[in-house]
Amino acid sequence: MIDTCSTIEVHNLKEGKFGAQGGKNKQTLCCLSGLRNLIVNRISFPKRLPRGYKIDVNGEFLVYFNGRLTEANDYLKPYNLRCTHKWIGNEKSQISVIHIHSIYDNLNTGPSKGNKGNIYILFNHGNNTDIGHMFFMYTRMCCFLSVNLVSYDYNGYGHSSGRPTEKNLYENVISVYKYMRDSLRIDPKHIILYGKSLGSAPACFLISKSELYPVGGLILHSPLGSGLRVFFKSIIKHRFDAFDNAEFLKNCPLIPVFLLHGIADDQIPIEQAVELTCIVKESHEVVMSKRLNQNNKFHLENVPNPKVDAEHSHLNQESIEVIPRGRFSQVIQDARKINQTNQYVKTWWIEGAGHNDIERIFSADYYDHLSKFLDLYRKWLMENKGLH
Repeated sequence: MIDTCSTIEVHNLKEGKFGAQGGKNKQTLCCLSGLRNLIVNRISFPKRLPRGYKIDVNGEFLVYFNGRLTEANDYLKPYNLRCTHKWIGNEKSQISVIHIHSIYDNLNTGPSKGNKGNIYILFNHGNNTDIGHMFFMYTRMCCFLSVNLVSYDYNGYGHSSGRPTEKNLYENVISVYKYMRDSLRIDPKHIILYGKSLGSAPACFLISKSELYPVGGLILHSPLGSGLRVFFKSIIKHRFDAFDNAEFLKNCPLIPVFLLHGIADDQIPIEQAVELTCIVKESHEVVMSKRLNQNNKFHLENVPNPKVDAEHSHLNQESIEVIPRGRFSQVIQDARKINQTNQYVKTWWIEGAGHNDIERIFSADYYDHLSKFLDLYRKWLMENKGLH
């Protein structure tokens, strides 16, 4: 049954490819009720690579090092790190999770007892990979930044069971978050979400539910604005869209956010990261405006014998201007020339970087920017000690 019908120009839309650049072949798609799932399954979840890890009979996490299976903990030992593997979920949907942490951490006490200064990265990896292939990058991140890290495979990725769907992607990140909060007993303010490429979708989804699942920060690495935005620059919002990060981030709380994107990215255009930056800044401005108004109200209610003359009515009425989203069009057009920042939003647009080579080619700058972002996060943590 036809739900609605619209005509969309498709520029070289290839099955399983995350990209908008290419030929000028045009097709006409009739938007049926199943088009949304078609976009999700054909664009976002292509054939998976050979698994990059194994789990032995003792539950040890094994990775391929120099072509041979090696116990992850043997590799991590010189760095004073340890890797713990965990299955979470149920029989129908088991999620493979790893936790890389310092050997000096006591997992039975958790940060609420003795590890209050620890930072935990909840890493949502990209497409065409798994936690085994990502393991060595995770190790570098833990070493260079002195953080702990939790990552997982989505349903259908690595050794996680089930089917890879958009809905499952969101359910997966909620399950892992609850595992960190309830089993590892990590203070939510100590959790920083990291979403790379496709992984930006579950990260942004969790941000949209911040009242239920609060976190202390967000890092978006080569993020997509939404599924359709990868292919159609003109789309702002469409009922058949998927992975709609642009919509999710409209509810972004006032937390530190760092966006990084390669200017030469030929899979997800940098303009999408710029649009997300604008949306986050607008959301922050709304929150700051509300806080300011609340503070002003509290101040006025506690002023003894307040005057009601016209002059007094203009006191403490300062507000923060919220820029309409339509005015960001020029900002998006000038994306390659700007670096947008405000109090808690930092960006890094990398000249000459593509979609998958930022950490590899620009390693020193990459970790330098992340380190500075963590400094900002620590400042935010101190400023928000009493807030829930």
